[in-house]
Amino acid sequence: MTDRPNQPEPSEAFGAAGQGEATPSGKRQSKPSSKPALKKRKAKIKHPTVTPARPSWATYASWVQTRQGHVLAPGLYFHGIRDDAETDTLVCSPLEVLAITCDERGENFGRLLHLLPKGASAWKQWAAPMEMLAGDGAELRAVLLNMGATIPHKQRQALMDYLMSSSPERQAMAATRTGWYGPTLFVMPRRVIGGGDVVFQSTEAGGHEYDTAGDLAGWQTEVAARCQGNPVLILAVCAALAGPLLTLLDADGGGFHLLGDSSSGKSIALAVAASVWGKPRDFLRTWNATSTGLEGVATLRNDTLLVLDEIGEAKPQDVGGIIYALGNGTGRQRGKVSGLPREVQKWRVMVLSSGELTMSKHMESAGMRSKAGQELRLLDVPTYRRYGAYDNLHGLGLPHDHASEDGRKGAGRAFADTLKRATAKHYGQLGPAFVELLVAREPTAEAAAELEALFADMRQGFPIGTGQDARAAARFAIAALAGELAIQGELLPWAQGTAIAAMRELFGAWAEFRGRGQSEDAKIMRAVSTFIDRHAARFANIDGTDGAAVHDRAGWYRAHGDGRLYLFTAQALADAAQGFDTRRVLACLDNAGAIAERDNDRDGRLTKRVRVKGEGVARVYVVNPAALLAALEE
Repeated sequence: MTDRPNQPEPSEAFGAAGQGEATPSGKRQSKPSSKPALKKRKAKIKHPTVTPARPSWATYASWVQTRQGHVLAPGLYFHGIRDDAETDTLVCSPLEVLAITCDERGENFGRLLHLLPKGASAWKQWAAPMEMLAGDGAELRAVLLNMGATIPHKQRQALMDYLMSSSPERQAMAATRTGWYGPTLFVMPRRVIGGGDVVFQSTEAGGHEYDTAGDLAGWQTEVAARCQGNPVLILAVCAALAGPLLTLLDADGGGFHLLGDSSSGKSIALAVAASVWGKPRDFLRTWNATSTGLEGVATLRNDTLLVLDEIGEAKPQDVGGIIYALGNGTGRQRGKVSGLPREVQKWRVMVLSSGELTMSKHMESAGMRSKAGQELRLLDVPTYRRYGAYDNLHGLGLPHDHASEDGRKGAGRAFADTLKRATAKHYGQLGPAFVELLVAREPTAEAAAELEALFADMRQGFPIGTGQDARAAARFAIAALAGELAIQGELLPWAQGTAIAAMRELFGAWAEFRGRGQSEDAKIMRAVSTFIDRHAARFANIDGTDGAAVHDRAGWYRAHGDGRLYLFTAQALADAAQGFDTRRVLACLDNAGAIAERDNDRDGRLTKRVRVKGEGVARVYVVNPAALLAALEE
């Protein structure tokens, strides 16, 4: 029982609802009809007697009896006095406020609620933001009802009065996102790793995604051991563990996109990654979500892992913006009714995605072109391995014809099914254990410098040719570091060096799949080459010998060896490489040796003055398509 004297009187509706007395069934009856039932109940069962102060609020987890003989069912009550008579009004099922909460800046105040659903034996907790009481409190009551609370209709406002007026002595810090709050404190929706009186506060009382089942030893034996010899699965585990390192190393978020055929094992790899932190079915999300929805999910995955299955389910026009937001860790700026800006959601998260198409190909289906910044935030990792996404089936393959592609995929189905069952049995153990390993490190400048040095050593082993290669290598390196630290801490049953070897192999696969050189250069050269192939008819002969008029002319052409040189107008070249700055396009073509001719102008322009029959002099860009193809094949 919890008494809270000297509280304000409830509203009129609250007081009116308090007439009559509670029967053992919890129903309200008029006084004359309740006396026989009350006497009968008293004769059979002896209830603890309470003497509450009046007026006051009190919460009872079991049946009690007041000194006046009133039998009260479990619940939150207001004990008042009305017309010189004592009243005991049931406000809702058992509920009390354990603490007042606020964040580290002294904002985002809330209440830590303790709730016992009707018929349940275990109490539930939820840190509710007080901003949910800004209106009539319907949003907050909806969450309580979803948790199992019972609230009499006439007592809705009384419950809000109780929450607003409660003043417990306990003060707790409210964490409004998951992840690090200092080097020795890590918050999850249902668990806090480290010291301090901290609770996770949210407008939802969920957190089931971070549930646990089985044990770490079982996960190591049935999941991690079978990842050995399978670089894609090793990447899944290492990427899942890399999330907590992002903040410690001040690294940007981003992730990996597993690219492969349907039913090749990509989704099983995602399930393995999800099982590091929680129940795969709940932890795994799909790309079929709005940008606002994914912002909320990313906040709940801060410093951990965001798993998104099947990029084909996302709207192509939204993918680019979503990837930028996830990598940059900042949500969209929104305004209040007053016109002032709302607080922007922020996160730092490792992303693991899957799909049959690359992000750029999916965007092209909507007529959009991906940018290198987007591709580097979500690296395309091909998963075309020996058996779908796997290399080693650990003796679990089926006797299929391994010579055919379908046969190799079929051989991996038994292995995939085994992993699926194992991740449904053991999950949610490794991620928190890895965080505990990091929390146990001394929070000193020397320890931070040591971690930075380890990260730098990891990056050294990757062949880096360009700045973009370096950014991609850093992503693989942080995943490798997470894996090696977990191996060193005996959390993964792998030999030292397993993680870094797999990450280097997959980095090579990424680089080969992407092609050499800067991503923008390849895109520009392909765009110009494709434009020539598709629109060759829009170029007129420079000699004026065309038999028919050329409509929507893009320029001219003239013979050059066994082929042609194409003389682009400035507008046509801008159209050919739409989305890229003209100076960037010209620099790319010049570096590739595709600008075949130019005037010797002092200003360094790459144009050529040509005389067009019947039109005079025109200034054009002379492009050799053969040089473009040669550069793309290098």
